Amino acid sequence: ASLYGTADGASFYVGPSFRDCLHPATWATDLVKADKDAGRPKAILRDSFKDLWAYIEEADMFVCTEMPDIIRSEQILNKMLAPFSHVQETSKLILKAYKGRSTRVCYRPDHEGLMVTYRGSSAINLHVPSTIRSAVGDPRPFIEFLEYMFVNADERKEAERWVATLIARPGTRMGYGMLLISERQGVGKTTLGAQILAPLVGINNVGFPGEGDVTAAFNDWVANKRLAIVSEIYSGSSWKAYHALKSVITDKDITVNQKYMRQYVIENWCHVLASSNSMRALKMENDDRRWFYPEVTEVPWPKKKFEEFRRWLANGGLSIIKHWAETYGDYVEPSERAPMTERKREMIEGSRSEAQSAAVAIAELMKDLGKPAALLMKDVLLWCRHSVQGRVYDSDYELRKAMTDAGLTAYPKRVKVNGWLQYVVLNDELKDLVQRSENEMEEIRKHIIKCTDLSETTM
Repeated sequence: ASLYGTADGASFYVGPSFRDCLHPATWATDLVKADKDAGRPKAILRDSFKDLWAYIEEADMFVCTEMPDIIRSEQILNKMLAPFSHVQETSKLILKAYKGRSTRVCYRPDHEGLMVTYRGSSAINLHVPSTIRSAVGDPRPFIEFLEYMFVNADERKEAERWVATLIARPGTRMGYGMLLISERQGVGKTTLGAQILAPLVGINNVGFPGEGDVTAAFNDWVANKRLAIVSEIYSGSSWKAYHALKSVITDKDITVNQKYMRQYVIENWCHVLASSNSMRALKMENDDRRWFYPEVTEVPWPKKKFEEFRRWLANGGLSIIKHWAETYGDYVEPSERAPMTERKREMIEGSRSEAQSAAVAIAELMKDLGKPAALLMKDVLLWCRHSVQGRVYDSDYELRKAMTDAGLTAYPKRVKVNGWLQYVVLNDELKDLVQRSENEMEEIRKHIIKCTDLSETTM
């Protein structure tokens, strides 16, 4: 295959970078005799090899200092170095040469270079940038792909900002991930993730976990990564995947739990791009700020169009996209919340339990009542049980939260009604009246109504 491709009338090098062709192959040991009468010669590390591998005490692992993306456990390292050493366990010689300095590792995409200052001391930077070089060219094929894939113009603009920031601003960690859902397969979700973003971020900086990996105990797929591409996520009626990804998206530091290695803490720079063919891919909280969920097309591009686009990508298109991202300008700031979309509202509504949906329905009726009103949560609970035929597994707090998310106000104190202290929710008209009243609880008691006053359903 040719190492050069042509896009936009110009030739682009599309072969491997020089670094991609390099692998550690430094001979590790020499055999020496202490004196003429000594027995078998002794293996010692060569000076040229000593500084090539560093032992990381906090993680109990070995890192290649010249290629920090190469991280090995002791067992694997010995197998890897066997062809270049006189001994089977070269790691023991590395540990003997260990001078007691605590070598640290970090993952800092916002810093260039192998050695950086991290939390007051020197550390090996495990981030290795993408080898794809930026090149000037016409990005129209990529723009057409985005226009085809994201059918809503405003949401497409937000998707562009997210993509451009991920590619061109490695020092920015956005506060939300992107969720791509279409019931139709083959619309380009994998093309965007695996064939465009992964190589532009740098394949060493990308994890490809399945849903089982997301919810499992081991999380090495997020360690030292800028992007995690989660394909075919589907949690159905479970919140497990949502909560597992919550910390990945928002936490500044993360504890890495990797098989056969000691746990260690590292800065979290990972972004999440999740996709699914199910409209019930995730359960989502009403006040969610972690997911941007744009509408994705359900009509696939013609096969010929996809073939032309992928050919353009393979022949220099990725370099053009990188330049497009570097000159985009309107980047996502770390403090920004995920934009709300219609699809996200639908997912939030679909994430509610039957009882929560019933409580929200009552809340919306009271919100639009047009006069001061309050509801006792005890009455709401009874009404919900009637509405869902007794299948209420939600606590009083969960129902109250659903109603306040729908626009009501939960009074902070319990109100004494008929000799019982009870929680109440207020609409805006009563809230304003209570704020002006000298006796708040008496004002609330005067305006208590029943759910049956709002709904045609009778108890």
